[in-house]
Amino acid sequence: MGEGSARMMPASTGFDWKERMRGMRGPAWQAVALGTLGILVAAVLLIDVYLLPGIVLPAIVYAIPLVLAVYILPPPMVAILAGWTLVLQGAERLLERLPLWLFTLDLLAIAVIGYMATQISMRSRHEADLTAQARASEAEARLQRERLETILQQMPAGVIIAEAPSGRLAFTSSRTEEIWRRPIRPTATIEGYAEWGLCHPDGRPYRPEETPLARSLRHGEVITGEEIEILRGDGTRGVVRANSAPIRNAEGRIVAAVVAFDDITDLKRVEEERELLLEEVQRRAAELDATIASVADGLIVYNPAGDIVQVNEAARRMLGYSEEQRRLPVAEMLALLRIETADGRPVSIQQFPAERALRGETVRSVIQVIHPPEGKTLWVSVSAAPIIGPGGKLLGAVSTFTDITPLHELQERREDDVRMISHDLRTPLTPIMGQASLLQRLLSARGLEREAKSAEAIVKNAERMNSMIQELVESARLEAGRLELHKERTDLCDLIRDISERVGTGEQRARLQVECADQVPEVLVDRERMERVITNLVTNAFKYSAAGTPVILKAERRDGRAVVSVADRGVGIPAEELPYVFERFYRARTGRGAEGLGLGLYISRLIVEAHGGRIEVESEVGKGSTFSICLPIPRSCDHSAEGASAGVS
Repeated sequence: MGEGSARMMPASTGFDWKERMRGMRGPAWQAVALGTLGILVAAVLLIDVYLLPGIVLPAIVYAIPLVLAVYILPPPMVAILAGWTLVLQGAERLLERLPLWLFTLDLLAIAVIGYMATQISMRSRHEADLTAQARASEAEARLQRERLETILQQMPAGVIIAEAPSGRLAFTSSRTEEIWRRPIRPTATIEGYAEWGLCHPDGRPYRPEETPLARSLRHGEVITGEEIEILRGDGTRGVVRANSAPIRNAEGRIVAAVVAFDDITDLKRVEEERELLLEEVQRRAAELDATIASVADGLIVYNPAGDIVQVNEAARRMLGYSEEQRRLPVAEMLALLRIETADGRPVSIQQFPAERALRGETVRSVIQVIHPPEGKTLWVSVSAAPIIGPGGKLLGAVSTFTDITPLHELQERREDDVRMISHDLRTPLTPIMGQASLLQRLLSARGLEREAKSAEAIVKNAERMNSMIQELVESARLEAGRLELHKERTDLCDLIRDISERVGTGEQRARLQVECADQVPEVLVDRERMERVITNLVTNAFKYSAAGTPVILKAERRDGRAVVSVADRGVGIPAEELPYVFERFYRARTGRGAEGLGLGLYISRLIVEAHGGRIEVESEVGKGSTFSICLPIPRSCDHSAEGASAGVS
């Protein structure tokens, strides 16, 4: 068999040529070839019978067409040709009347040669089919391998395939080298995996046999999601997530293993940042909770729908409602607490500070009266503000409650005291002033001028005391926010001209210069109280400036406001004392010899602020002072704005 196989090797090579020929020739060509070979056999017979009648040609001569047929025709046609040859030779031998033993031997030789030719043709055809199948299978396998490699190269994960049991690397994707930032050198053994620079999360290096690929190769382990630190080619460290599994053949034997590496370096960094951020958020939330719990004022946090999401202990204590009641809608909560304004009017849901904050409004220091279901009535100062997130999105609102009940009670007691003191002091002052005025007139009529001046001093001091009492009463009312203003449209130029005709003595009025700029708008003010403020500033200017120096009273429009200013060339106020001149009972060093309680500028500031304005001062020691009253201009009184709007339209 070995020699036959060795001899078949060249035939196999020739057979390839024959098969290529068969592939180029169809059935018609094969039929023609069969006929031609059949004629060739007949030609041999004719030569043997007629041209060489005395010579018996050997059977091998008749077998030549059969040998040719093996390389040209398929097995069925070879068998037909062998049968044809056998029939013709048998006929020829009968005609030559050969001995029976020779006739039989000759036919047997032809039969054997035909049989062998047919078998050789069949075997060659079978081998050709097997070779073609093997080549097709190899081509298909090559195509599948190329497809698989293409797929593996396109995967976002790095892939390595190793053969079992040696561990030789059969495939390494380019993505793997991108993750490692260096080439992965081929290795024929598992020990070569040490070059990959793998480490456990705790920093311990992997031994080669500990790597996921080695464990899948040797033990058939399936590893999922194992995090591994790697040392990359640029010296930095990365983190990969490894998934590996064995590859088994049809018998279940491990023939290879595959491992996929997902680069999760950026993901781990994001997770670490997220954990740090979460810790920071939790820390700040804890700080906020501690702050809210420690605040003495009541504090409530609402969500955008108006539901209470957080309330501190002070608010629970003040408002006195239970956990069930805090879940009530705002309207029901208002009805439960019977919240009122400072003047006793019920607070509607639209006026409720938290509702206003949920509409985007900031509310500050609104005085309200709360009547909790249990407990005493509370006076509270309520503030509320919206919670605005990124992009201006409303996230909720926060509201604070300051219990001002003790302050309210103290203010009421003070007002009672002020009313009592005012009544008790004014009661004797009225007859004293009346009697002193009468005495002054009688003494003057009798020519007793010296005694008349004494009576006049009594009247002036009584009037000064009455003014001080009035200042005390009015400052108390202003501080309590109970001063009623009767505002009316007022022309400031007319107001300052009227004041200039009545303020001070004739000698002082001679020093007063009135200036009124063009187009000074009207304002809405309580004329009587604003006249008192301006008169107080003019009187102070007379008091703290030398006789003969001018005092300028001016009305103008400045920076969108109506401004009344009083300027003098008096002693001035030191710069370090300017922030305090409008405080209660304060006197500058340059004016401490003057009479009064030091409430004039304080009351002036409160009156101006009650009008929505402000009062300012500019001063320099030795050069004088300028006090300015800045008042808002109502749109209905701003004719210049109306003109500008008309011009635009």
